[in-house]
Amino acid sequence: MIKKFLLIYFLICLFRASSQDIKISYMQIGWLHGYTFSDTTFLLIDPSTNVNRPYILVDWGVKIDTSKLVQTKVLNNGILKKYYGTCSYPGVGNYMIKYQDKFRIANIKNIAQSDNQSIKLTNLLNIQTFGIPFYTSPILQNSDIDLVVQGSNIVFKPQFYDLENDSLSYQLTSCFASNYYTPTGVTLDAYGNLSFSKDSLGIYAFSMLVKEWRKNDDQDYVFIQSSQIDFTINTTTDVFVQGLKNELSFKLYPNPTNSILNISNEQNQLQNSTIQIKNPLGQIVYSSPFRNQIDISLLSSGIYFLTIEDRSNKKTVKIIKND
Repeated sequence: MIKKFLLIYFLICLFRASSQDIKISYMQIGWLHGYTFSDTTFLLIDPSTNVNRPYILVDWGVKIDTSKLVQTKVLNNGILKKYYGTCSYPGVGNYMIKYQDKFRIANIKNIAQSDNQSIKLTNLLNIQTFGIPFYTSPILQNSDIDLVVQGSNIVFKPQFYDLENDSLSYQLTSCFASNYYTPTGVTLDAYGNLSFSKDSLGIYAFSMLVKEWRKNDDQDYVFIQSSQIDFTINTTTDVFVQGLKNELSFKLYPNPTNSILNISNEQNQLQNSTIQIKNPLGQIVYSSPFRNQIDISLLSSGIYFLTIEDRSNKKTVKIIKND
C-alpha cells in the first residue's frame, strides 16, 4: 500500500512544473449511496502558467487517494479543471476531508511571497442517520469570479445554492498561508456576497467557509457539513479589463404549480438561453431551449431547481411541483 501511494505521488510530481497557477479552489462533496461519497474538486487555473495536473491527492479522513482530471473548460478568467474521486466510509460520524496544493499563484498582495505558499481546503462532513439520506455540498455558480463595482467597493457574489434546500451560513476565514492579512473593509452578508475596498490595484486572496444546516425530526437545525472556497480577485484585470456580466432577471409564476410554469423577462434577454431542471439528486429531468411556458405536469411532486443559462450568465431558482 505504501509503495502504491509513493508511486502515485511520484507520478503526480513528475507532471508538475515549477510555476504557480491556481486562482480558485473548491471541493464539492456528494452522496452516492450508503456511506459512499464523491468529491468533485474545481480548480480555476491561470492559463499563462497552466500546470499539467492529471491527478490531485485528496485526504478523505480515512484514506488518501487520487481524484482524476475529468473535465477542462475555458472560461473568461482562466481554465476550469474538474477532478473526481470517491470514498466509502465505515458509518456515521464526523470526517474531515482535505485538499492541499503548493501551486498558489504569485504576486498576491495580501499574502507575502504567495508563490511559495500553499492552498489548503478543509471540508467537514457530518454523516447523520436522520432526514434526507443524501449530502451534497452547495453548488458554486460564479466559478469564474464575476465582479460588481459598487461605489469604491468591489463585490463578489458566489451564488451558492443547495440541492437539498438546506439552510446555508457564510463565514470569512484566513487563507492557509503565512503572513496573510485581510484587506480593508471586508464584509460578508447573509447571502455570501463579499465586499471590500482595495488597498491598491492587484491580486487579493480570500477564503470563505460555507456551512450547511438541516432540520431534524424535532425541527431543530443541525449542522451537516462545511465547505471551503479559496479564491483570488484581480482588481486590475477581473474588473477593469474583462468587464462585468449582467445578471439574468426573470420571474416564474405560478410557483408552486402542477402544470404550466410561465417565465417572464421584461428585458427580452433570454431568447438565446437554455432551460434546465434538476431534481434534488442533481439529475436533469427537463432540458430545452428557452420558451416562455414549460409544462411540468409529468414531474413527480416535490422541489426542483430550474436554471436558465446563456453563453455568459446563468441563474438558478427553486420551483415546487404540486400534486
